[in-house]
Amino acid sequence: MNTCKQIYTRKLTPWLCVFQLLLCLGLAPQAYAADEASAEEMAQSKSAYLQIKPTIITNYAGGKLKYVRTDIALRVSNETKSNLMNHMDAVKDILIMLLARQDKETLTTSDGLQTVKEEAKEEILTFLAAEGGPADIMEVLFMSFLVE
Repeated sequence: MNTCKQIYTRKLTPWLCVFQLLLCLGLAPQAYAADEASAEEMAQSKSAYLQIKPTIITNYAGGKLKYVRTDIALRVSNETKSNLMNHMDAVKDILIMLLARQDKETLTTSDGLQTVKEEAKEEILTFLAAEGGPADIMEVLFMSFLVE
């Protein structure tokens, strides 16, 4: 004797297979087209993000021993990326020295951090211009920022 579950399973299984097949066939070309479009967009992208590694930890100006810990990324043009990679140690030094000159108020306010970003961008651009080669930094980004 057939139970209700067995009857419904027998009747629905062929239709579920047909539905799944139609669904896969209908979506496959769209998924492939989306993959091609994203690959073309990536190839045409005019900027890249370059994360400064390792995390920068340095003391900053103040009476007591205090430090800042930050992860920084630079948004640069594709041409500038290889130039920056060649001078990464000097760029890290510029960022460490810039942060070490700051006071607590600058590092703990949004206006102060914006000023630090602009100064970092200007100092790195000045260095890269002196070294020659492409120098196009669009943005300095703080991925994490801790002041103690």
